[in-house]
Amino acid sequence: MEEATVNAFIGGWQTTGIWRFTDGRPIALGLQGGQSLPTYGGQRPDLVGTLTCNKGADFLTNYFANPDVLAVPQPFAIGTAPRTEGSCRQPGQANANLSIFKQFSLAKLREGAHLEFRLETYNAFNHPQFNGPNATFQGGNFGVIPNQAYSPRQAQAVLKVYW
Repeated sequence: MEEATVNAFIGGWQTTGIWRFTDGRPIALGLQGGQSLPTYGGQRPDLVGTLTCNKGADFLTNYFANPDVLAVPQPFAIGTAPRTEGSCRQPGQANANLSIFKQFSLAKLREGAHLEFRLETYNAFNHPQFNGPNATFQGGNFGVIPNQAYSPRQAQAVLKVYW
């Protein structure tokens, strides 16, 4: 009888999770204050070298290590920067949403009835995840990452009765 009581509380737990790992999306460079061709769309900057990302501790306020490789193009020129820059990507993300749950039988009250207890966490390891930097050249905040992509860890407990 004692083993059944212990098993009722300790045994039968189940887990589930959603894991997401990304290496970051390409960055679309833009230009503020340029003179683009009519009806063509926004002008892009000229790229005179390979743009690299800052891997240092100040990457939130200075994401691009060498912004001097960008230049303002001539008026009505498209600009040599590609639509999406592949050499420097947005910050990657690693996120885990996890839950643990157990069902307790309520068969003595009604056939097929059970009680389910769940504990769910979003961003379970509470890792900060950052959005991409401001990629508008000649803009006031070029290369600054203004905010996080996800919320801090959130947890909720659920008690559900299946009757």
